[in-house]
Amino acid sequence: MKQNNMKSIRIFIFSAVTLFMSACTDRLTDGVDLGLPSGTIWASCNLGANTPFQEGLYYAWGETKGYAPADRHDFWWDNYLKESNGNLRHWKSCGTELDPLRNYSIPGSDRLPLEYDAAHVALGDGWHIPTYIQFEELISYCDWEWTTIGGTSGYKVKSKVNRNFIFLPANGYADGTMICGADEWGYYMTSTAYSSTVGYERILYFFNGDKYWNFSSRYNGLSIRPVR
Repeated sequence: MKQNNMKSIRIFIFSAVTLFMSACTDRLTDGVDLGLPSGTIWASCNLGANTPFQEGLYYAWGETKGYAPADRHDFWWDNYLKESNGNLRHWKSCGTELDPLRNYSIPGSDRLPLEYDAAHVALGDGWHIPTYIQFEELISYCDWEWTTIGGTSGYKVKSKVNRNFIFLPANGYADGTMICGADEWGYYMTSTAYSSTVGYERILYFFNGDKYWNFSSRYNGLSIRPVR
């Protein structure tokens, strides 16, 4: 009898994980309703990923093309926001009239215009990069448990309202051609500018045991978890 019970538990766990993995494999834009007051729906996996455990692609803030670690893209100011005519923008452009995102470095302008929003460009249908406020809501209304799923470390973020959950892998960040802190740190992009310092963005930073707000240079490559 005991062996049968254990077999049933193993089958249940296997089925739950299989269903969880298929959420992104079948359709990236399948969202998860976490019962949040705003009604925000969170995507099941990162932008560019096929399963909830994959890192997906890394994006610089305001750029709509993402890169996989194998691409060895050089995330640096000299490669940031290349114009269609081939001219390069770099750190000297930030905050000047040559900076296309200049107006998004001031208080009150906390969301990227949609043409610079990678999640919206890739998915459409109301999807976009989360704002600082939407991540705040996720922290307030969900329980965060550090765990390993599918061989990947990160936070299982479970609703306090309906117990639905998403998994945020600890994917680190891209600087130059290096991926730093993978499987230890999570760096997630918001569409909110870090208004006190030109050339930076607000990000959610976490590791095993803590999560808090930080900022990152806009050229760094970060993960995106779309919302709508």
